[in-house]
Amino acid sequence: DPETRRLLIAVEDQVAVAVERTRLAEELADARVSAEGEKLRGALLNSVSHDLRTPLVTVIGAVSSLAETDGVLAPADRRELTLTALDEARRLDRYVQNLLDMTRLGHGALAPRRSAVDLREILGVVRTDLKRVLAGHELIIETPRDLPALLADPVLIGQAIANVVENAAKYAAPGTAIRITAKADGDMAEIAIVDQGPGIPEAERARV
Repeated sequence: DPETRRLLIAVEDQVAVAVERTRLAEELADARVSAEGEKLRGALLNSVSHDLRTPLVTVIGAVSSLAETDGVLAPADRRELTLTALDEARRLDRYVQNLLDMTRLGHGALAPRRSAVDLREILGVVRTDLKRVLAGHELIIETPRDLPALLADPVLIGQAIANVVENAAKYAAPGTAIRITAKADGDMAEIAIVDQGPGIPEAERARV
């Protein structure tokens, strides 16, 4: 009947308005996500390009010096340049591995390969790999002798610790100490890395 028809048309109009409003809200949300994604991608690209270029420039400089001064440099100087290039190449390799892991993580393809590992061995590898980076700092490692073996992926855990320690060495004042401590916490282990740098500003900590 006409009354019911008018009522249905009115309801139809209200539903259409509600659907359109929802569609516009979703489009706006998608646009915001896209803009934030582009912003993050740009920031990441700038950071990555800087982090990759720094060790690459050092490697190129060291290898160029070796090539251009062949037979002129003393053996000790040649060894120093070679070690510098090797350390920076390893640093570059860590950055590339981080990028690959980030990509795998984003696609859900990063699966830890856990095994029983000794944390002291992992920290020893970190100390060796970052020897040149830590040249201006004292690295103090404090782990209890009775710390049980950890069920973890030694490569990923070592990579994570190396990232934090390298960041500490980058921002802490030369001559200051970087301390790594570990303690058992039930069936878990707590690892702390403390430096004497400026730290993260209070206002930024919630964002981190």
